[in-house]
Amino acid sequence: MGWKMIPTVNTVGGLLCLWSEAKLEVTDHFQGSGFLGLVGFWKEKWIQIVIVNIYAPCESSQKRQLWGNLKEKRERSKIKWCCLMGDFNSVRKTTERVGVNGGNTGTIEIRDFNNFISDLDIVEAPLIGRSFTWYKPNKRAKSRIDRILVSRDWFDQWPRSIQLVLNRNISDHCPILLKNVEEVDWGPKPFRFLDCWLSDKDFRSLVEKTFVVKEKLKQLKITLREWNIQKSNDLQTQHNAVSGKINDLDKKEEAVGLTSEEYLLKRELQQKFWEVATRNESILAQKYRVSWLKLGDRNSKFFHGMVNWRRKTRRMEEAMKRQCKVNLYGIVFPLKEELDRQILSRYENLDSNYLLYSTFFLCFGS
Repeated sequence: MGWKMIPTVNTVGGLLCLWSEAKLEVTDHFQGSGFLGLVGFWKEKWIQIVIVNIYAPCESSQKRQLWGNLKEKRERSKIKWCCLMGDFNSVRKTTERVGVNGGNTGTIEIRDFNNFISDLDIVEAPLIGRSFTWYKPNKRAKSRIDRILVSRDWFDQWPRSIQLVLNRNISDHCPILLKNVEEVDWGPKPFRFLDCWLSDKDFRSLVEKTFVVKEKLKQLKITLREWNIQKSNDLQTQHNAVSGKINDLDKKEEAVGLTSEEYLLKRELQQKFWEVATRNESILAQKYRVSWLKLGDRNSKFFHGMVNWRRKTRRMEEAMKRQCKVNLYGIVFPLKEELDRQILSRYENLDSNYLLYSTFFLCFGS
């Protein structure tokens, strides 16, 4: 077991880091007022990570100084996988603090803290267990001042990371466990009909060939999925081929110029490029439920934020299902087998024609 520490000053401000040397090989450490950081290699994946233990002061000016020091450390580091955890003594929104009146100062601190998170380009893993992490003894005051923040690249290695707030004991703070939950097999994925299929000339003939009678709906779904995989691969191939030809013509135009036939070819390639790009964006738009006309194209920071948020939301939902054996807030969540039984019981007595029509409607729309 390895360890590093910063001693307390008048009973406050102490920091202690403990780690299993079988899991983490620490190669360096750094520290300052309110933080203690470890640099090392996670042996299971053998990737270099940075973990920072934080105990932020209560004074606003000292917090801003801490945010500035951490930002400077982050900008100097080239390590992609970064995790900041501990008592930040700040909240991100007013609802995360109850029974404590921060007034105008609290609003300014919220803004500064959110700016700090944005500047470091770090995000929170989904929170499970409780909404608050600190409770004032024998009082009604409570807040969420403890949290775990990770770099966006963190989810590439640990895509199902969650923050699990555990029960507190002697301390007035709740411990938080950063955990990468295991994937749960919830059966076949739901079938999704993509709007862009309707504009494909091969779609109608494929449906007519496969969907001869209603009983073959299942086979149609399998066929469409296989066809969609092939079309998706074709889309990427077309995109690469068309963009490659356009780039070649651009380079030739810069060097020696183009003939009238080559200008015409370039125009046709541009049209083809946008057709392929539009189909691809149509798929992404439907998958992530984003309106391009209002919210911009898929290269925008907003789009990627929405994609990541959708992924994290799904992970959080799956994690909640994973935690169904745990009694949270006094509620015992049913197991998967019980959910399956209830769903089956719900539909057992329905007319078979109604079921078939409902399935068809959900897949194809009215």
